[in-house]
Formats: sequence, structure tokens, C-alpha cells
Amino acid sequence: MVLTHLLLVGAALALSFLSGSEAGEVGVCYGMMARNLIKPPAVVELLKRNGIKVVTLYDADPGALSALANTGIKVGVSLPNQYLADAAGDMSYARQWVQSNVKAYSKTLIDSVAVGNEVFHQVPGLTPQLLPAMKNIQAALASTGLADAVKTGSYLSFNIYPYFAYKAKPHEIDLNFVLFRTNNGHLDPQTGLTYYNLFDAMVDAVFHAVEKLSKSRQRTRSPGTGRMLGSSDDLILESFRVKELGKILRGTGTPYKPNAVISANIFSLFNEDLKPGNDDERNFGLFNPDGTPVYEVDFVRPGPAPAPAAPSWCTANVAVGNKRLQNALDYACGHGADCSAIQPGKPCYQPNTLVAHASYAFDAYYQTCNGNAASWCVANAAAGDTRLQAALDYACGHGADCRAIQRGGRCFDPNTKVAHASYAFNAYYQHNGRSDQSCDFGGCGSVVHQQPSECTLRNATYSSGSATACSDGLKHVRARSAAVQLGQE
Repeated sequence: MVLTHLLLVGAALALSFLSGSEAGEVGVCYGMMARNLIKPPAVVELLKRNGIKVVTLYDADPGALSALANTGIKVGVSLPNQYLADAAGDMSYARQWVQSNVKAYSKTLIDSVAVGNEVFHQVPGLTPQLLPAMKNIQAALASTGLADAVKTGSYLSFNIYPYFAYKAKPHEIDLNFVLFRTNNGHLDPQTGLTYYNLFDAMVDAVFHAVEKLSKSRQRTRSPGTGRMLGSSDDLILESFRVKELGKILRGTGTPYKPNAVISANIFSLFNEDLKPGNDDERNFGLFNPDGTPVYEVDFVRPGPAPAPAAPSWCTANVAVGNKRLQNALDYACGHGADCSAIQPGKPCYQPNTLVAHASYAFDAYYQTCNGNAASWCVANAAAGDTRLQAALDYACGHGADCRAIQRGGRCFDPNTKVAHASYAFNAYYQHNGRSDQSCDFGGCGSVVHQQPSECTLRNATYSSGSATACSDGLKHVRARSAAVQLGQE
């Protein structure tokens, strides 16, 4: 059965965005501009061996569509740019194209039809023809009995180019930021969100653009996956691809849309030595034309989540004297730090010393002003012991290191369900990059920004920003595996 979505292709990283909690799909863009390229039946076997279940064609190649029949692999076909004017101006042409390239392959799981490719960029003179062509192709799909399957407008298809963004400003964009490696992050002053990779930043830019243009916040789909660091260094390209696929398969969303399901098609399946342009365009392939891998990429298992940067805190420097400490404390509490906890009778009033109170205020200011406040996941006692135990078992069985809360372990006491669950929840939360959904546990967990007990904190590997927020001779930044007790050495 042919299931089709009409796509407008405007851009190379094909992405799809849905709402939900499941992981996204990762597919490939299947281009054929290469000498000695293996035949479509061999390509299908290659896709199956590597667990690739989604493929996008840049046309509607009959050999590929026939080979993909009865495989269960989702297929996207495209109306090439050279046919846009015909499809826009002649309804009979649109019906013939759909009949010959979609309807005729009823045993192939065609689930998307792209109209044009990068029209605004590649052939801007055809831009006025794009919308009429889309409407005619949609009408042709409906006339062939596919009206119920076609969801025109339900997806915006686009490509993103992390590679070209980096290539344009290699001295301004940190390569670690591009490759999902540990970095200090970039604070977006408009949203207050901190980004730790270029991929998320570019994807969220699209979300914001779509929302600005339309009040509808429905599904957004991007067809072909973006080009990443090019042929000059396969090790760099491999590093990006592995991290990108892992992120998508884990279903972690983005800082602005943490629950979004992101799907992508990697550009491209093969190195294509006959493509026009520079070497970058010809060497983005996962495989050589003969089917041998350029490097290994796992399309099935996501791999571990990237580790956040080392933890850091800001504490008072007793050597500067009480007057300077008091002035700095007053400044911190008056400029964004939440100092309510060090007021008389509050949880952190004791020890009632200027150094202890200043340390609390300095760190609250330090974490907040870097747009990257420390966070932990703790158990919600109201959920009850039965639900907490089930969630605790899940966390410990899915990546959380729970050895410390076993009998005899350093964090076994206090031996309560809430304490043990908090430890396990936080271990899972930190392990999964502190995404909001990794502290849900069916309502049993909550994200907090006030420091919980030391044993909950032992798992915290959050990142703070620059040390400039902890200055004026009061700076004492530490990076440890456990929390620093504020106000104490």
C-alpha cells in the first residue's frame, strides 16, 4: 500500500519532527551519480544488513522502486526540479507522473513525495512554479485514490547544513560544539536556553521560524539529512555521524522542544564521484560505490549519551575579609541569586557564618547567570512506595549505577524508598544528559535546582559556565565527582 505525504524540499540534513516520546527514525538519501555503483537489488541487501529502514530517492528511479518492493523499507520519491514547470502548468502531466511513479509501485512502501529540491537555492527562477506544482501533485495523488493517505501541509520538509555553517566560520565555531563533544555551551539570550551542539541549535532555529510564520505548531518533517564535516577528514565525519544518529535514536529532543521526535535521512548513502561541484559534494557517503563502508555507523543501537562537562561550583574566598564578602553577597542576592534558603529559620541558614552564606549566594548567582543552572532529579514521595520501587527498578536496569545504594554501599543510608529512588532517578537523569523526559518516571520524579543530599549529588555531572560570574577575588571553582559543601573547605 502506498502511503504518501507531500513534501516541500527547500534545503541536506533531512529531519522530521513529531510530538511524542518515542525515538525517531534514521534513514539515508540514495543518490546514483557514481561510476561502478552497485545495482539496486544489491543496494537493498546493503540497507537490510545495516538495519536501514528509510530511504529517500532524488527522483523515482524504476529499478530502485522495483527492488524496494515487499521489503518494508519506507521510501520517499521526488519530482525533480526540471519537471516543476510541467507539473505546475499541466494537470494531466501531474496525474501521469503520479500514476507512473507512485501508483504503479503499489508493493513499494512509498510514504512521501517531494516536490522539487532546494528550489529557492538551486533554481530560484522556478520558485513561482513550486506551489502550483505541489497543488497539482496533491490533486493527482487524490485522483488516484490516495486522498486519505496524503496529508498535505502536515509536514514542512527541509535540510540543514551543520557542515557549511562550520566551514564558513571555522575560527568562530568550536569544533567540539559541532561534533557533540564536551564544551562550555552557548547561551541563547532570547530564550535563556543553553546549547551544547550545533545540531540542536539549527533544529531549534527552524522550530522558532516555523512558529513565527504560523500559529500552527504541528508536525515538521525534514527529508534529507544534513551534510556534515566533509571528505577531507573521515574521522571527523564519522564522529559527527555516530553522535548524530545516537541522539536521534535515543529520542532526546532539543532544548526548546525536549519531547520532539526527530527523524533524519543521512546525506548520503554513497560517495558519488559524478556529482557536480567540489569534493565535499562527492564525498559525504556512508559507503563507497562498491558497497564497502567508508566507516562504521550503527543505525540500530544509539550508543551512550554524551557526557556533560565536568561539574563546577563557586564558593567564597575567606581571605578577602568580611566587608568585601558582605558587599559581594548583597550584590549576588540582589542580582538574580535566590537567597531565601539562607534566611533565619530556612534550610541553609546554618551554619550561620558569613562565609557559608556568601558561598551559597555566590554559587546561586554563578549557576543562574551562566544560563545553565545545576539540576538534579529527585523522587516524589507522594507517588507511594509501590510506584517508586517500580521506577527505581527501571532506572537501575536502564543505565543508572545503583551500587552505592545496595546494603553496605556508601549511600545505603538513609534506608528509605524515597532516598534510594532519588539516588537512582538522579543517576539515570545525569546519565541521559539531564533531558526533561529522563526525570519523569510516570510522575514519580521531579527536577530540582536546589542541592539535595550529598548522596544524590554524587552522580551529578552537570556543567556550569564561565568563571566570570564568580569574580572580584571571591573565585574558587572546583571540579569534582561529588558536591562541594558550600561554605566549607
